[in-house]
Amino acid sequence: TTPYLNNSLEGLGLSENNFTVIPKNVYNLINLKKFGFFSNRLIKLDPLIGNLKELVKLDLSNNKLTKLPNELFTLKKLKWLNLSNNQLLEVKFINYLYNLEELGLGNNNLINLKIFNLKKLKILPVYSNKLKNILLKDCKSLEKLDISDNKIKELNWTDIEQMKRLKYLNIKNNCIKEIKHKI
Repeated sequence: TTPYLNNSLEGLGLSENNFTVIPKNVYNLINLKKFGFFSNRLIKLDPLIGNLKELVKLDLSNNKLTKLPNELFTLKKLKWLNLSNNQLLEVKFINYLYNLEELGLGNNNLINLKIFNLKKLKILPVYSNKLKNILLKDCKSLEKLDISDNKIKELNWTDIEQMKRLKYLNIKNNCIKEIKHKI
């Protein structure tokens, strides 16, 4: 456990420790905007994460998460979410986080990924997963997309063309034989 924490706290860093759970009193910090909990031993994220409605930046990278509670996807103010270097199998409700600008999903166990209507999303690293399929619709602000080191066989180039702000695209080390232009 952690000692009493002041409710007016807006930033908290508990990273690079040996926590297996987020201390319960963290979920009472209703004014928390930035929370760093990377490089711990977190296996499961408590549904109480949904209490932190003011969160703008959340870093849960380098843990041992395999799934996420639905409550995470009620954090509508989130702009920056890093879930890289976990063991996630899916991120079903990510599309409800419509204010996301950066979403880190690299080095997980994702097989399918469907992202749509994240119109503010600028950076999406999804490298080193097991992705066979990726769907990206209406990601008009995307500037950087890294889907390298996956198992993608086919890429819908029409979706890529819609990304008018795209500056960096990495599709290396996949199973792509051709890039199809679908209408």
